[in-house]
Amino acid sequence: MLKTYFGMFSTVPKYYKNVLPLSKSDNAASYNINGFLPYRDKFGRRVYVYRGGKWFPNKVSYDELYSLGYKFIELMSMEPKTQVAGVTMIVDGEGYGMKQFTGVSMTDMKYGLTFMEV
Repeated sequence: MLKTYFGMFSTVPKYYKNVLPLSKSDNAASYNINGFLPYRDKFGRRVYVYRGGKWFPNKVSYDELYSLGYKFIELMSMEPKTQVAGVTMIVDGEGYGMKQFTGVSMTDMKYGLTFMEV
């Protein structure tokens, strides 16, 4: 698992070029495509929400979106309570269509799913 995780940094560096400084994700963050709810669920888990229908590939590249999601996941992983309780992920598919689907290449899908598996 760790080998795959760290291997992605060298295999697909384009996804991580916008990670630092944090301000590099301001454009993607302004669309509220993904983020946290202000409260935890009844089991104490952090609640992460992804709204794919709010993503417009002509305004926010997949690389920017991936970098922002990576930052959120890294932030969650630093919280001791989240390390114990875990995360609830809500995927809101409203408005997700061909525009979004065609904005993701097969390679992007492959590495996005690989990251989710780690």
